[in-house]
Amino acid sequence: MSTSSAEEYAESISEQIHAWDEAGAPFGWINDQTDEWTGDDPRIGLEDTDPQEYAYPWREASALDYLQDVLDIEYRVTSDRQYKSAEILIAFGGPNAWIDTKTHDLRVAWWGSPVGRLLPAAFIEGIDEACEELWENS
Repeated sequence: MSTSSAEEYAESISEQIHAWDEAGAPFGWINDQTDEWTGDDPRIGLEDTDPQEYAYPWREASALDYLQDVLDIEYRVTSDRQYKSAEILIAFGGPNAWIDTKTHDLRVAWWGSPVGRLLPAAFIEGIDEACEELWENS
């Protein structure tokens, strides 16, 4: 994969996360029965249906849901073990992709310099809070 392919991959991940954020669900939606994820609001087209009926089994995913599928979390902490930020590995082996809660960006690399994309504040803040919770409970 070339740098342009790394750019394409970074752009596709960034576009998905931005679309979730614009739809009001920074982590998309998850089906509790199948563990299937979607970036499309499962309620679209069902506005006249009883909300209890159209929402089930879909629910808005949380940052903790998102973190269940990551490959690694590198915690940055102070010398007295207080959480500062995290770097989350979401893809590995071609290309590699990380989310950095300190710089608020997605970084993708494959045979060249990393390519970066800024991510929405709601997404980063949610991920950062979830990582802090995981660190404090470890």
